[in-house]
Amino acid sequence: MKNLFRSIILFILLLSVLTYIIYIDSTNGALTRLSVHKQELIHETIPESMDGLSFIYLSDIHAYTLDETYYEEVIHKVIELKPDFIFIGGDLLDEANLSDEQVLQMIDWLSSLSAPLGKFAVLSDLDNDHIETIQAIYSQSNIEILDNTVLNLHNKSKDSIQLIGLSPNSSNEMFSQVDQSQYNIVLSYNPSIYSDWKNQNVELFLGAKTHGGQVNLPLYGSLFNQATGTYIKGTYKSDTSQLIISNGIGVSSLRARWMCDPTIYYFTLRNN
Repeated sequence: MKNLFRSIILFILLLSVLTYIIYIDSTNGALTRLSVHKQELIHETIPESMDGLSFIYLSDIHAYTLDETYYEEVIHKVIELKPDFIFIGGDLLDEANLSDEQVLQMIDWLSSLSAPLGKFAVLSDLDNDHIETIQAIYSQSNIEILDNTVLNLHNKSKDSIQLIGLSPNSSNEMFSQVDQSQYNIVLSYNPSIYSDWKNQNVELFLGAKTHGGQVNLPLYGSLFNQATGTYIKGTYKSDTSQLIISNGIGVSSLRARWMCDPTIYYFTLRNN
């Protein structure tokens, strides 16, 4: 009986220590443990003129919810990767209004990001709550906002890939904009609409919003209130397309991360 009692006490102590370690890490180190996800996108419809080009995908930056030094680290890492394109997937800002000084700093940070073939962003509902500030920041940072917009991206050639940037409340009418002869990338804040898009000859769908679950517990799932629905974390594939959901860069209402590091996504285009 004494041995059983000691075993129970030891188990409780070990569990308490483990819980404390997880809590400290998830609310401190894990918040800024920045990672880079690198992936090649190989497809026969990617033009030879775009073979080897790269783009970076960022989302859920939630500016100033974390230390400025962390956001500077993100900017420096993007600069170091030298992408040809940059795509931003929504939630640039958080709920709080920025000061004039913070707005100027955001413009300075985003302007320093070099992408010779273009910088593009879609908006979230939260971005629309700060629409004047968002428009000012993006405009002065040479970033084009896509609002149910279709663009052909080129590299010194008439051949192109297609970028489709969706608004938060986009409709299925955008299906008609898909050019089936091209490689198509959809940029959308809301990953849940992938169920409508996965059979529309879209090779890559980039989603945001869920922060990849942000805090993911084994056997339970995510604690983040935005991480709901079918598509929450990682990659989902259909016969002809794939959805990649960003872990995001910042945090919002839940100031913690677990089993879901903040991530920069770096893609390289390859002609098959």
